[in-house]
Amino acid sequence: MKSIITVVILFIITLPGLVAAAPDLGMEYAADLGLTGFGDNDPRNTLVDGVKYLMTFLGIIAVTVVLWGGFRWMVSMGNEDRLATAKATLSSGLIGLAIILVSFTLVNFIVDTTSSAIAGNSF
Repeated sequence: MKSIITVVILFIITLPGLVAAAPDLGMEYAADLGLTGFGDNDPRNTLVDGVKYLMTFLGIIAVTVVLWGGFRWMVSMGNEDRLATAKATLSSGLIGLAIILVSFTLVNFIVDTTSSAIAGNSF
């Protein structure tokens, strides 16, 4: 277990150096393949936008699940089985929403950090 943690820590420490060492990140390769139909948009930005839209969509689904759990709680009318089901739905929705928000924050942090590293700005 300690060796896995050591490898992960070393990878995290060396990651900024790896990113700074490859500023084009395959843009010439994408152009050689004919992947230039993005207009002025960088394919990396298109991918990041797609991930952000996916996270937004998943967030909407999680909020809908939370609302559905709250609705089921309101209409349970004191029935213990229905109340337990409503609580489980509500807690699952809240956990999912928390995971999605943390993931969205992590994606934004990684994109901002790598973009500034590629541009040559200091951290």
